[in-house]
Amino acid sequence: MKKKTLYLILLTGLVLSVSILPLKACADSQSWKSWLIEQYFWLRGDKSYYDQQDEAIFDQYVKSSGEKSNLGFYLSTSDVNGPLKYDYVSREFQAYTWNDNEKPDQKVIFYLHGGSYLNNPSSYHIAALRKISEKLDAKIVLPIYPKAPTYHYHKAMPLLVDYYKKTLKETKAENLILMGDSAGGGLALGLALALKEEPEKPAMPKDIILLSPWLDVSMENPDIKQYESVDPILSAWGLERVGQLWSDHNVKHPYVSPIYGDMAGLPKITLFVGTHEIFYPDITKFAKQLADSKHPYELIVAEKMNHVYPIYPMPEAETAQNQIVSIIQQ
Repeated sequence: MKKKTLYLILLTGLVLSVSILPLKACADSQSWKSWLIEQYFWLRGDKSYYDQQDEAIFDQYVKSSGEKSNLGFYLSTSDVNGPLKYDYVSREFQAYTWNDNEKPDQKVIFYLHGGSYLNNPSSYHIAALRKISEKLDAKIVLPIYPKAPTYHYHKAMPLLVDYYKKTLKETKAENLILMGDSAGGGLALGLALALKEEPEKPAMPKDIILLSPWLDVSMENPDIKQYESVDPILSAWGLERVGQLWSDHNVKHPYVSPIYGDMAGLPKITLFVGTHEIFYPDITKFAKQLADSKHPYELIVAEKMNHVYPIYPMPEAETAQNQIVSIIQQ
């Protein structure tokens, strides 16, 4: 057995058993659990999927990933807290809802998952949403939107707008929170911008909470390069190509790159980001735009944390989840 494979197996075992490790921090204040998970990503080679490579091989990866995701996504009652409901809207669009207690004041989280517009939610997404739901007794709405390269944003966005309106009929806007991570974070903000254009002007959610959102699919920010070496998950080369596909070569449309949109009329926007990710430059740039326009926002930066750190089993994620709960409860 190759040494790297053996090391990966051992490290995987440590990550899977991370809940029994002591909550100690490293000398540089990064927890041991966080460090282990970061090493796990490096060894597993997540970043290699988006590194510069033969175009034909990358195209095949994109095609196979999207096709697999578009076959559907399965959740069981054991994965979630509370009753689970599956809503088959169409072949291209399904949604899961769970923990609906049918109380008029229940908090409802409308969550758009990440996955580079290619992949369905991971087990980490579901586990984090379950924890947040349990702490709030919140209802979770999880749309499974159509994926690239078969579909583009102009197919997904109308479906999401309609499903948001459907959700709004079942809950008060003051109890509705729009959340998303990575690609889903950009999509959530794009959805809010799309709602502004609807003739009937549907009510905006109480809050928009974004975890490491992908705000500019053009990947043109020159500061991205200096973060490539510390991001264990993403590479700009591949994301730029996926962004072209998802946007149907319209990379600066606000629905796919909301950093170019007008935030006027949107609720408070909370941004979570780690300094070990290539989206850090665009997220901090966007935060400055919000500050300059006097739009209500909060930027939460976690040192040495990786992409979408709030969803992983580590102390820093627990802190972030508690911050999310506090924001929703306000």
